[in-house]
Amino acid sequence: MDRVVKVVVVICALAVAFSLFYYFVVFLPSEKRAQRDRATRERQEVGLQRAQDRKDYEKCRAEAMATHISDWDRTCRAYGKPKDCGLPRHSSERLDRLLKDAREECFRKYLYNK
Repeated sequence: MDRVVKVVVVICALAVAFSLFYYFVVFLPSEKRAQRDRATRERQEVGLQRAQDRKDYEKCRAEAMATHISDWDRTCRAYGKPKDCGLPRHSSERLDRLLKDAREECFRKYLYNK
């Protein structure tokens, strides 16, 4: 009986030792590696999103400027003048304000609080 107890104790001790070995040598490092991989992937995704937001912001600003030029030229035609003419103050201020508002909207939409 004494011998059986010793064998059982040795087997249990080996099982505990193997469990500890597996946890610290195999499982824990793979968890840390997976954590690092997730963090790296998240940083890359954030970087890609920022680059896309910046690209969309620049496109939005270009569209705002194109709209401004088109509106300006249309207003010039309404006054019977050629493209890129000098407009009366009230018209030019209104168009400039619309451009400024469009640019601010681009900023809020793509860059602010990102």
